[in-house]
Amino acid sequence: MKYKIILSVLRNKKIRRIILLAIFIPIFLIFAVLASPFAILFSVISDDGGGVQISAMDYMSSLNAQFIKQIDHEVDDGTADEYKIIYNGSDGGSVIDNSLDVLMVFSVLENERNKKQVLRLSGADVVKLRNKYFQMNYINTSYKEQIRTKKVKVVTKHDDGTKSVSYKDEEYEVTIKTIIVTSLSADEMKRVDNFSQKEVRVLNQLINSSVFYGGLNYLTNEDIKKIRDKIGDRKITGDDIVKMAKTLEGRVKYFWGGKYDKKGINPNWGKPRKVTSLGSKSTGTIRPYGLDCSGYVTWVFINLDMPLEVIGHGARNQNAKCVPVAKEYVKAGDFAFLTPTGRKHIGIVTGFDTDGEVLVIHESSSINNVAVSRASDIGFKYFKRHAILLDE
Repeated sequence: MKYKIILSVLRNKKIRRIILLAIFIPIFLIFAVLASPFAILFSVISDDGGGVQISAMDYMSSLNAQFIKQIDHEVDDGTADEYKIIYNGSDGGSVIDNSLDVLMVFSVLENERNKKQVLRLSGADVVKLRNKYFQMNYINTSYKEQIRTKKVKVVTKHDDGTKSVSYKDEEYEVTIKTIIVTSLSADEMKRVDNFSQKEVRVLNQLINSSVFYGGLNYLTNEDIKKIRDKIGDRKITGDDIVKMAKTLEGRVKYFWGGKYDKKGINPNWGKPRKVTSLGSKSTGTIRPYGLDCSGYVTWVFINLDMPLEVIGHGARNQNAKCVPVAKEYVKAGDFAFLTPTGRKHIGIVTGFDTDGEVLVIHESSSINNVAVSRASDIGFKYFKRHAILLDE
């Protein structure tokens, strides 16, 4: 009986066509993806002999490690008395990991401009990827001589055998080395690489793609365990995070580079202070001291008795401690981002309004305070859940 059914189905031309479409459409889609810039998701990098193979993201990690070594070398080279490191555009005062940005830009240029596939990279292709990484991550240094004064003790012997002590100012010179670390975003590279309209469109598709975002920016089970082990048996819920976050609503001004790693209210908040962190329009201006967006998130976790390393500084660093969450599964305590990699801004989901729109509390530069906004009004469209909430 079942064979008769199979034969009758196969004799039916219309059904055969449907079956063939059902089989071949997924195959066509797979080939289309592998021939597109999205193929960098599955890219394998190998040596010229085709022996050792690693993923594109693992290769990015090795380049990141090399870049950090370069920074350390600049600090330890012994050419100055003092060193000052400035991380351009980093609200966390640390190296920006722009691995995803590098891969996106490289993939679009190779696929769209050079008409080359990016599924398997070796030889000259790997050199190109490396060069692109160090074009987007570079160090500038400058030196400045500064005259300072110090108090020097002077002992004077008198004719009567007594001694007196006085102090005088003595000048001395110090050499100060400023190390400026720059990590460019995919958006910034549109201008640098003179992207065409089509290339901009394709790059934007990658930047805004949850497929690309989730495919390369992930936490392994081991990564999650390491983060969770830092809090031991403590149980933190999304509601706990939101409750703490709301204690600063309307109370702390926005300040680029503003951090506070202690519990409670910083007595310096609200007092005028010069913005010294680079990368903002407010740099160099005098403003009431407060927090920036990631500094606010860090404060929330610190005040929940979380170790600093559980959350860290900088939106991108905080982004890296989470896993992607589809908008329909977002809940209180999740993080909201403007970009897939966490660059630019971060907020904390508080819930939903009566229209079902996601609400986010964040340290807003435009509002100049901690405020609750609709995610869509701010541009938040990427949501992630911190590792400590993954068992909720």
